[in-house]
Amino acid sequence: MALKRIRLDELAVLALAAALALPQTVLGQSSQEAAWPSRPVRLVVPWGPGGSPDLVTRLLMAKVGEQTSASFIVDNRPGANGNIGTEMVKKADPDGYTFLVGTAGPLAINPHLFSSLPFDPIKDFSPVVLAVRFPLLLGVNASVPAHTVAELIALAKAQPGKLNYGSAGIGAAGHVIASSFLRQAGVEATHVPYKGPTIQALLAGDVQFVIDGLPTFSVYLKSGRVRALAVTTLDRSPSRPDIPTIAESGFPGFDFSAWILLLAPAGTPSSVNERLAGHVNAALKDGRVAARLREMGATIVGGTPAQALAFHRAEYSKWRDAVRASGAKVE
Repeated sequence: MALKRIRLDELAVLALAAALALPQTVLGQSSQEAAWPSRPVRLVVPWGPGGSPDLVTRLLMAKVGEQTSASFIVDNRPGANGNIGTEMVKKADPDGYTFLVGTAGPLAINPHLFSSLPFDPIKDFSPVVLAVRFPLLLGVNASVPAHTVAELIALAKAQPGKLNYGSAGIGAAGHVIASSFLRQAGVEATHVPYKGPTIQALLAGDVQFVIDGLPTFSVYLKSGRVRALAVTTLDRSPSRPDIPTIAESGFPGFDFSAWILLLAPAGTPSSVNERLAGHVNAALKDGRVAARLREMGATIVGGTPAQALAFHRAEYSKWRDAVRASGAKVE
């Protein structure tokens, strides 16, 4: 009997060793997950080509493609302020071959701006990785006699309701951020919405100030036609450390940015999301990729799916409060 027990114990040890040696596919992952990516992966950008979400995605996915020897296809699906492309990803199979290039518009602003949406940004998507953030800039026409945030506020107080500011439309990021800034400053200015970029209106003097992405202003800052007063993020921009923040100009905690967050349809295997996050993090650390991103004015972030989830939820709440305070609404 003793010899038999010893033989059974030995077999148990051998069985355990064999189990530990099995590929992860057998122990937890399906063979499809383990082989990912075994076919082209689609990244849906809910904006047109040429913008920051498109350019950043193409730059990162070219490097991820090199890492994996797989194809990562950027699919531009603009329309309805980002809602069309976002809905497409919600309806996609959660098989790890379709991802959303998420931005603040459809994921944090639109849910509080539109009376109804065909997707729920919290329930219908799983955040994968926060790639980059973009500071926005508070810029004034060079003829405006304000060189600091304090001077702009003083000017607005001296001329109640006489200053105009532009944005790319009601509920656009520039509108909501400017509205939040004015409310905290206790001053008024007239919002002038445009269907598209507002830089030409600023240059023409039709509006006195605008909040928009740093790259929008770069040429005109160099020529002196636009003056930079502050950036909207909590920290100064690595690409323009000479420009102060609104936070350090008397508004502690003021922190708004544009961002690019990769998400998967809800139900996508977490192992796939983690693998994509790892590849994106590696791409962000590549010297040439990082240099190009900084040239575009981006602040490199990266991180885990758990960190991306926490960021998205915090941004959702922040923009909700800002949209409600602005009074913006689209029926």
